[in-house]
Amino acid sequence: MNDKNIQIDFNFSRPIDFQKNIDSIEFNKFYKSLLISSSDKLLEKHLKLIIIELIFCWFESKDQFLTVSMSKRGYRAKSRYNPNMISSCLIQAVKKIKDKKLLELFPGFFDLKRNISRLTRIRASEDLVSKFTKYNFNHIEFLNLKNRETILLSDSHKNLIEYEDNFSTHEMREVLNHHNILMTKTFFDIACVENNFILRGDATKILISFFSNFDSRIFTNNWSDGGHFFGSWWHRLDMKSINEFSQHMLINDQKTSFVNLSRLFSLYFSKYFYIDQNEIEFDLIYKNSNLIRNIDHLNHLIIKAVGSQNINGLFRSFCNDKRKLGIEEKIKITEFQKLLSILKRRKKLYSLFFKKNEFNWDSIISNIFYQLIKNIGTANIPIIKVKDRIFFQSKFEKNIIDFLSNFVSKDLSSEKFQLKSQNCFSYNNTGFFDKFRTNKLNYSKRFLENKKNFDKIQKSK
Repeated sequence: MNDKNIQIDFNFSRPIDFQKNIDSIEFNKFYKSLLISSSDKLLEKHLKLIIIELIFCWFESKDQFLTVSMSKRGYRAKSRYNPNMISSCLIQAVKKIKDKKLLELFPGFFDLKRNISRLTRIRASEDLVSKFTKYNFNHIEFLNLKNRETILLSDSHKNLIEYEDNFSTHEMREVLNHHNILMTKTFFDIACVENNFILRGDATKILISFFSNFDSRIFTNNWSDGGHFFGSWWHRLDMKSINEFSQHMLINDQKTSFVNLSRLFSLYFSKYFYIDQNEIEFDLIYKNSNLIRNIDHLNHLIIKAVGSQNINGLFRSFCNDKRKLGIEEKIKITEFQKLLSILKRRKKLYSLFFKKNEFNWDSIISNIFYQLIKNIGTANIPIIKVKDRIFFQSKFEKNIIDFLSNFVSKDLSSEKFQLKSQNCFSYNNTGFFDKFRTNKLNYSKRFLENKKNFDKIQKSK
């Protein structure tokens, strides 16, 4: 390996997006200038996709890679999730672009002895970068939002399943398409972060990019599980980073608020398992344990406990997740047993443990969020779900809170439940007098640059 590659982080990567728009007039002008055109229309289509993705990836972050399968088994051309019908011809396209010195390629591998593997990584070469930075691309046009499949169905092994549309899938797709179009006009960022990424507890880098702010919804085996939202960069954050940065998140650089739905966990859990919510006393549990620091830790533990087979399995699973939860120190088995002894006093709750049951909390939150964007988002109000926190501009607080409170009350078949919101921090540009202000924080340079670039793109549409 060359010295210049020693610091390369190959994990800072994303898969190729097969759903990009490859018919942009603006892009075609640039593509012709590269002189890599092919008389083979099938190959031509794949060449275009690779070039578009190399451009897009570079604009997201100069340090980010694309992952690409160099095996023919990694492609399925005839699929609703592949509107461009991208096939194993992509391998040939990658090789041709590499021969033209327009991309850098780092081969993948599979180590049988150590049981580790990595897909091939690619990124734009300096030559390609020097060429496309002279052009003024409308990056939103590449997203292909009109034809993008946003409703996905998978099996228990996360393999995508083909399906026939019905009224429900048509409706969900329409709601999500409207939401995504709105999100392309919405600037959502973390005002205090200087790097272009968030470092999760497991050391994974999550890129902060307004090019990655559109959602899809995936269901497992059937349409009744509530589904999960994914796609936007904030869906990849862990609980550690969410707890750290929630109050620093801003929508359109305006006063922003959020509602934390984690407090609803005990209500939904009690209803699902037919337990009196008052008997659980979740607050008392985490307040009397040195291991459980907040309600998010406890909710996670409860979900793991009902889904585990035994105590040892629960302990291993919780230890594996601890960094994502923001627990840095080593978890002692004695401390964990102490926590379980506290939980054991809640006999009805503890009786549910180690039964390999599934309580899909994220699917519940996802359904609440879907109903919110279906009913409120159509009024062009940007609403963003980050795990079990829902962010919105403070000026729409009454609309959001009233709807959520009414929906949750009906969903739980309970008396009117009134949710409360929290305000995010206020920010100011750095200036001479800002150091004398105690109630406002200063933006990071990265945030200001991101906002400037976002505004520039919006004006160019």
